[in-house]
Amino acid sequence: VWRRQRQDDAQGLIRAAVELGCRFPPFEEGYEEDEAFIYLPVSVLAREGHEVRQDQIAFALGEAVLVTREPEGGFAPFDRALAILRRRPGIPRTAHGVMYALLQASNSASNQILELASAALEGMNRKIRQIAEGYDDAGRELTTDDIGETMAELNDREELVSRILESQLLLARAARYLRAEVDDAELRGEIETLISDIQSIKEHAGFEHDKVRYLQQSVMTSLN
Repeated sequence: VWRRQRQDDAQGLIRAAVELGCRFPPFEEGYEEDEAFIYLPVSVLAREGHEVRQDQIAFALGEAVLVTREPEGGFAPFDRALAILRRRPGIPRTAHGVMYALLQASNSASNQILELASAALEGMNRKIRQIAEGYDDAGRELTTDDIGETMAELNDREELVSRILESQLLLARAARYLRAEVDDAELRGEIETLISDIQSIKEHAGFEHDKVRYLQQSVMTSLN
């Protein structure tokens, strides 16, 4: 019920179009629907080692089959979704049940990255305090270069949290469309819980975004 395709597998995408009628629209066109599938693009963050990667994923949700278009090299959270399905036999082995597991795994990946970003911001408290005081812990007067480096680090954190916010918006939209297509009451309940979890992470990301913007303003004041 789940067919995985990679963006760089042109032949595989052609076979999906011929055999299933699955013709993914360009990502930038957003939500699309035809007689066979609902096409839902999402932009999801995933961690690879120490790097954070933002990938474009597309779901094609049909009545009996789910097709995913993934980036070159695949998408690690989807591999972990298989573990969710094995661990929870109550999730229906249907296109809708599989998509629920994939969205849940993607949401968990976003949460992990947000926790890392939050911890990194907490770790910058000492630098922010030094900037406010004008001296480091050794008593050396800070220069504009020191402050500029901290500002660049904050800008990187702000960009990352903004990308998490975008990801959560698209995940929430996909989950709401999935809920509308599901008749099974138990699975609908699971999707409702997932939507709440997605929203909770989005709110946490919004809080972290406000925090980093406040710190940016504080550093800019010191720099001025």
